[in-house]
Amino acid sequence: MSLTGSLTKDEQKMLVTRALELRGGAIVAAAQREAERDELADILVVTQALPPREGEPHPRAAAVAEAMRDRWNIYQDWRLETVTAALAGAGYKVPTTDRKFLVDPVRIAAAIASRDSNLDE
Repeated sequence: MSLTGSLTKDEQKMLVTRALELRGGAIVAAAQREAERDELADILVVTQALPPREGEPHPRAAAVAEAMRDRWNIYQDWRLETVTAALAGAGYKVPTTDRKFLVDPVRIAAAIASRDSNLDE
């Protein structure tokens, strides 16, 4: 016997809605909260928390994108190009050596400070 066979249509709808809510998807209020996220601040938070690979001074943009996808649903489609484009839009062109795209948290913080000071003017 299936579980849905013993539930009314309203009960099935409540069950699906609650399951989606617990999974972090399809709830309008949650989507609106995530839509208000500060991409640069989120990149900075993740970059500061990520350990760089051995022999590298900073985390790679690909690792930053992966950590953002893992942490926030709104970033599910982010890749290294998305991270570097967001930073470039804030005036920080991420340097590349052998396509590593190492992301420096100090430079991200400076880009955020510059952006925020321009908002005050």
